[in-house]
Amino acid sequence: MGMKAEQKSKDIEEYLICQLKSGSHQAFETLYYKYSGKLYNFVNTLLNDAVIAKDITQHSFLRIWEFREHIDSDTGSFSGYLFQIAKNEVYKESERQLRVMLITNLNDYEISSKDETIRKIDNEILNVQIEKLLNDLPPARKEIFLMRRNSHLTNKEIAVKLNISEKTVETQIHRTIKYLKSKLIEVIN
Repeated sequence: MGMKAEQKSKDIEEYLICQLKSGSHQAFETLYYKYSGKLYNFVNTLLNDAVIAKDITQHSFLRIWEFREHIDSDTGSFSGYLFQIAKNEVYKESERQLRVMLITNLNDYEISSKDETIRKIDNEILNVQIEKLLNDLPPARKEIFLMRRNSHLTNKEIAVKLNISEKTVETQIHRTIKYLKSKLIEVIN
């Protein structure tokens, strides 16, 4: 794409964002059709689940619509903002899947006993196991994951605090979740 075409495309996008901020459904629809396919493919690549990828894509655009007045067309790109929303949703979904898997397996194990004391003990054992697995992580990866999980910091905030790139933060969190899932499946089975 030539410089003029690239500038024209940027100008059109800035115009669409300005219209979107004013509540234009047509601008929203245009941006949706421009980015929804790319966003869906990105999310599906991360989660490998077409249904959830579709849901996250829809939810990301819903968030864009809900917070349209706060979009700042002067700082960064719209696509970067949109994809960051989707990444955050992917992390939430991965953590949700991990919790569901743990609860499901814990419930399967607990079917024979409804005793609350036993449930508390089982839950504590599971938490201890998760802590052991986190202690097996390289220190930097553990620190990044705990900043995300316990302090609820964004990737950007973690990157700034640790003086590393957002991509590094994203990669480390993704690897940690993948590691925890695989190890917990081994432990539970």
